[in-house]
Amino acid sequence: ENPLVSSETSFNNLRKIFQGSRALIFATSAFCSVLVGIFIVKPAIVKWRVEQETLFQKGTDSYRKLVNVTIPIFFNVRVFNITNP
Repeated sequence: ENPLVSSETSFNNLRKIFQGSRALIFATSAFCSVLVGIFIVKPAIVKWRVEQETLFQKGTDSYRKLVNVTIPIFFNVRVFNITNP
């Protein structure tokens, strides 16, 4: 058997192993990136958007809804002062 052919076959087998491991490394890193995005980045983005939407500043939709109330609001306060004789 020719040793040159044997080493070439070994090299091809080694190349196939590394190509498969590259795909595995890529898939693992993509999966980890998605998990980081879901558990770390997404809550920060949601919190930021909620803060932006709930600010009462002129020009925002929440401010316009606060100032232009379409339903009449009735507010009564009754205060009782009960003291023991």
